Amino acid sequence: MEEWDFENSEWWWDVALQAVKFDAMYDGDTYIFAISRNSLVDYFQTQDTKEDAIANFEEHIGRIHDLAIRFSSDYNSNEDSPHYLIKNQDCVDYNL
Repeated sequence: MEEWDFENSEWWWDVALQAVKFDAMYDGDTYIFAISRNSLVDYFQTQDTKEDAIANFEEHIGRIHDLAIRFSSDYNSNEDSPHYLIKNQDCVDYNL
């Protein structure tokens, strides 16, 4: 059975997208996820800054990986990166 692998996952800040991007492996392929700054600060109710978004991502990385798995099972990936873009309403809908 194929499953998502975040073991060697890296994350980085995407200035243009204003989001944290992170990668994961699935069935031998690498996929890029992005979760917007607004999602990270609104959902966790912190200041609307890049620093707080990154801190929220780091603090809740396990929950975000779990959300990415559930999200990817419900949506087809985009052809271009990011393959999956997680927005604020997705965090609410999936109860991040």
